[in-house]
Amino acid sequence: MSSTYAEIEIHIHPPPPGTEVYPVEARLDDGAPFSGQMHLDRTALLELEHEGDDAAYGLALFKALFSGEIDRAFNEIMGRAQATTEGRVRVRLWIDHEAAELQTIRWERLAHRPMEPERVLSAGAKTPFSRYLGVSLP
Repeated sequence: MSSTYAEIEIHIHPPPPGTEVYPVEARLDDGAPFSGQMHLDRTALLELEHEGDDAAYGLALFKALFSGEIDRAFNEIMGRAQATTEGRVRVRLWIDHEAAELQTIRWERLAHRPMEPERVLSAGAKTPFSRYLGVSLP
């Protein structure tokens, strides 16, 4: 049994002035880069949070973040993890300090539905999840 994880790091940048579209970069543990965008409906997320629908909240958040090339990166790392680390994937989310408004989002609820029921990424031993701020210290 392997004790290693496949890894994906996702970096959300601030939106360009006048837009609400966040540039997103993903990098896999082999260095493969992916670029995409996140269209986040914060009003819809807030409504789901008020309704107490954690599953819908997590899936809506996942759909917003993992679209296009970023979804392709996630699927690639999940496939590689199934083949090499018994399905273990470490997910690291870096929210740029200039996108501080995103810190209020409940990222730890990120869930995907590879099969029923949905799977909260941070709730499983096979998918440790961390959110962090980049620091310019050595």
